[in-house]
Amino acid sequence: AYVFFDVLIAVHLLNESYPDKSLRHQYLKLTAEQSPDGVGETYEKPGEEAARAGNLNVNLLREDAKRDTQATYEIYRNVVPRLKSEGLERVARLDNEVLKVLVDITARGWKVDAEKLEEEAEVLLRECETITTTLPFNPRSTKQVAQYLGLGDASTDEASLRSLGERDWVKDVLRYRELSKLYGTYYKGLKKWIYSDGKVHSWYNLAPSLFGSGTVTGRLSSSSPNMQNQPEEVRHLFIPTPPCTMILVADSSQLELRMIAEVTQDPTLLQYIKEDRDLHVETAKFICTLKNEPYGNKGDGYDDRFDGKTSNFAWVYGAEWWKLA
Repeated sequence: AYVFFDVLIAVHLLNESYPDKSLRHQYLKLTAEQSPDGVGETYEKPGEEAARAGNLNVNLLREDAKRDTQATYEIYRNVVPRLKSEGLERVARLDNEVLKVLVDITARGWKVDAEKLEEEAEVLLRECETITTTLPFNPRSTKQVAQYLGLGDASTDEASLRSLGERDWVKDVLRYRELSKLYGTYYKGLKKWIYSDGKVHSWYNLAPSLFGSGTVTGRLSSSSPNMQNQPEEVRHLFIPTPPCTMILVADSSQLELRMIAEVTQDPTLLQYIKEDRDLHVETAKFICTLKNEPYGNKGDGYDDRFDGKTSNFAWVYGAEWWKLA
């Protein structure tokens, strides 16, 4: 028997492309399948509805919790035999073992240097305001940016602005956007997730969740906040808590392709790995017919490597040919 079981992961394993994996929808779907007339049971949650209306009723919320518990158990009873019959039982066990670790990571959380966050956020905000005062237009307005830079109806995205070269104000607009995103998305965004213990308790997802996070490929994702997407400028704000004395940042290098090389024993892949070559670059050279391009920075070589990476993962995860056309 399972000691720890997540019905969302089970539902995802059985049908990863199913659009709605919420507990409510899965329970209605299950009871409809079991009903002679094909009509599922109702799934009312009066406590939740009352809370939305500003009336917090503990007794009603207790009934909601009982309802959710019953629905979870019924779905569990339904999916376990299906996992076994479809040969997915071992995968489900492995995922649920990983899930125990992820729950522990969420509970422990990440300590944030809140004082330093506030100080640096103020510096960013002041720099944004300084840039704004030096420009004769609002850098937040794409219409005004296009007008003053003579772009007409053309795009004002980063690539378009960089194509203008050293034209007046271009550098300031790009710098403003960079700082504004850093302030709004990361500094201000991180602050709202800090709990009373001074930590953020990010969620780690093995399957697409109800909140749009997760990946259909099975790769781990993070949300509230996304700890996999914190830029270099922000990472120093996370500090170790005793008994830990440091935070180690690590990343697997092209893991899926290495696994494929081991399973298939493809001689070319194995040779490239032994020679410590960048597999995405090698694919880029093949599909773009380019040789020895500088792949480290943004530019033609960088874009070609990105195309090589896209092609590799599209192949690994079974994308249709037209997605690469």
